[in-house]
Amino acid sequence: MTLFVGILASIAIYGLLYPKNIFGFLMSIEILILASATNMIERMAFGLANVESSVGVLFILVVAGAELAIGLALIVRAFQGHSSLQIDSFHQLKE
Repeated sequence: MTLFVGILASIAIYGLLYPKNIFGFLMSIEILILASATNMIERMAFGLANVESSVGVLFILVVAGAELAIGLALIVRAFQGHSSLQIDSFHQLKE
């Protein structure tokens, strides 16, 4: 794991452990997923992984994009109901 991937993973884990709002929490998940994909790409570049791993990276990026789209839709819906993105206001998601 290179320094870049380590920094990305550290930022993402900090964002997951100490979230300020839901958008930051979702972005931390995305950063962690992209850090793992970057790590796999670097391993392929250095010859530590086979070329078929590129299919895995593509799959990771497609799933991350779908997860981001669904997450943003949920955030927009929750913001319409609560008018706040603070995590403390989402303890009860009943309408």
